[in-house]
Amino acid sequence: MPALATKIENYLSTVGDAYDNNPEQNSVMLITVMELWVAMDARATKMFSLLKDYNPGIPSDILDDLQIARLKDVQRVNKIRQYLQGRHAACKGSRMTIFNNPGKGCFGERYYTESEDSSRLQTLHQRIETAAEQARTVKEQE
Repeated sequence: MPALATKIENYLSTVGDAYDNNPEQNSVMLITVMELWVAMDARATKMFSLLKDYNPGIPSDILDDLQIARLKDVQRVNKIRQYLQGRHAACKGSRMTIFNNPGKGCFGERYYTESEDSSRLQTLHQRIETAAEQARTVKEQE
């Protein structure tokens, strides 16, 4: 996944503002970025199925206003749209994304309590709490 994020960053950096005055080329660039995002999101949701419960934060109609002329690009947009619609269906209309502030039902809280790593995380949490309590006791004794 980090490789895909790096590809997105490199692509955007390379393109820069080259397409600012060309709506059709800018549209193709946005399709390419979204295809990379879809690949990254698909891998992430495969690794962490809990992510599917959260809204992807991107509306499925986000690419509707692009200026595209080639059938190939229309098909690319439709594939992205279908993926996003599937993600929205999987989260059952939840408006909560993984970027919401920490709180009840946020991704971090649920991952901590429900994931395959939860016992490891809870053990680590207990070790941190114990170490902090010991450090506080030592400090009070000083």
